[in-house]
Amino acid sequence: MAVAIKALLVLLITVFLSSRISARPTETSSAAENSTEVVNASTSGGCDILPDRFYGHFELDHTENFEKRWSFNHSSKTNPNYVHMTVTFERTNDPRKFNYKFSWDNHTRKVLNIEMGKPFGEEKNKDAETFFCKNESIYRYPTEHIIEGDFLILYPSPEQGLPWIQQKKFVLKRQRVASPLPLGPFDKYFLNLLKFVKLVSQLESE
Repeated sequence: MAVAIKALLVLLITVFLSSRISARPTETSSAAENSTEVVNASTSGGCDILPDRFYGHFELDHTENFEKRWSFNHSSKTNPNYVHMTVTFERTNDPRKFNYKFSWDNHTRKVLNIEMGKPFGEEKNKDAETFFCKNESIYRYPTEHIIEGDFLILYPSPEQGLPWIQQKKFVLKRQRVASPLPLGPFDKYFLNLLKFVKLVSQLESE
């Protein structure tokens, strides 16, 4: 009897998990929806707050036009094609401020409560930095940040007169966290049935 109950329990768990996985939306549909949001976002002129399209966590997908080792923001030189790089823009309770996290290999830096157009870092002395907007881009001098669909593109040192297709660039992809699906009537039925089978199994073992 106990063996039959355990087999039924395994079967119910398998059916339940299969139904949840098949119901989950694909990454492609989510990315397409986000691309539409980016296209519809306001991209005019300067800004006094960070545009919504920049919020999120981005990881390096690939680089373009790098032919030698590179040092980013005074970090150690390394081959950009094999570096682990992430950029994160986080919201705060104040809509005018945001948190910024940058990771380059083993070097990670996080700055809290940044405001567009106001210096931050190194106690706001001569080495302080500033985020500011220009057209569709934001800048942390000299690096330009652009959102294109699901990608954050960084131009670390734009060269005057050089076509954009030849400029050095880091291309980072937006990373997504799947939100849990709400339980439907069918799911709740199975959960209650699993609880009942578990209870019967415990009684049998006693």
